[in-house]
Amino acid sequence: MHQNTAARAAPQLVSLQALRFIAAGMVVYVHALATYADKVAPISGTLTPAALGEFGVKLFFCISGYIIYLSSGQLRAGTATALDFMQRRLTRIVPLYWTATLLYALKLAAQGDPPVLLDIVRSLLFLPYADENGLMRPVLGVGWSLNYEMMFYLLFAGTLLLRPGRRPAVLGAALAVLLFFRYTFPPGDAAGALHVGLYLLGDHYLLYFLAGLAIAWLQKDGRLYRHLPQFSPRTTILALLGLISLYCIPVMLTSMPRMLMEALMAVICIVCLLLCTLERQGTHESPTLAVRLLKLGGDASYCTYLTHGFVMGPCARLIDLLGHETGPLPFAFSMLVLCSTTGILFYCLFEKPLLRKVAAWLRPPTVQAQP
Repeated sequence: MHQNTAARAAPQLVSLQALRFIAAGMVVYVHALATYADKVAPISGTLTPAALGEFGVKLFFCISGYIIYLSSGQLRAGTATALDFMQRRLTRIVPLYWTATLLYALKLAAQGDPPVLLDIVRSLLFLPYADENGLMRPVLGVGWSLNYEMMFYLLFAGTLLLRPGRRPAVLGAALAVLLFFRYTFPPGDAAGALHVGLYLLGDHYLLYFLAGLAIAWLQKDGRLYRHLPQFSPRTTILALLGLISLYCIPVMLTSMPRMLMEALMAVICIVCLLLCTLERQGTHESPTLAVRLLKLGGDASYCTYLTHGFVMGPCARLIDLLGHETGPLPFAFSMLVLCSTTGILFYCLFEKPLLRKVAAWLRPPTVQAQP
């Protein structure tokens, strides 16, 4: 069988796209509340559940691990395969991220607070560095998660030099080494940039990539899935919303211990992704308008994630200037609608045409898949 290193594309599961849309929405919601508190008026701490945004990012990482392994895990080993994989990932991630980062740097400069050139370079190259609070914070704040993504891509590309059967174990071992390094060798005051970077990247977020990879491996193996039911896209999405509510409602309404919250987050992330993989393929069920919008929102979730800060900041400043406090929750929900709409428009009018042009310019080579 012959095909390029894109391999068989991961199935276009409507529920998986909906899960992306929901994950982006949770990040937007939390950032909208934080923006309101920063630029309009202080709000109650119970209304700023930062763990919802963290949950959304972890869902993204689970989905990323799943799709990367499902679409590329069985490719023939070789340098050409690894290089082509990285080219495709860079083509997908870099153009929009660089555009958003440079625009944000210009915005900061116009406000009289230009980022230093070194920080811009490190941000564009996905090199993690710590801010004054010891946190990983590139020029475009949300870019911290892309540092994890790029590190995962590099590690996965390295495993493409090996036979397919060895890749999951080697990748898991590499992630385990990073985790061990973080919790064994915390950086001191004199720590170098490499030490700090490895420490920042060795976070427990890595386990969510591994969880997604494990689910893809189970699906490829097929034995477990023979005994599991399948569901229509509509049913799957409703079940996802119910599962996510099991996490969101307690987090927003109660003061949950951190360890319990982490455990619940991990379980719900994994179960949500597993549920998406049980979506029935080839159904002739006519998608509703809501399902089509959720799918489009998932397609545009990367745009929404990178651009929402450009939307909600000016909106909050406008509210402050007008002296009309809408209230934090109305602001957050209006930002969900506005930022999602902006993300979809940006995806249709800018990202898709840009990616087509970049892909045509690069013209990736073709290699054989593993028979």
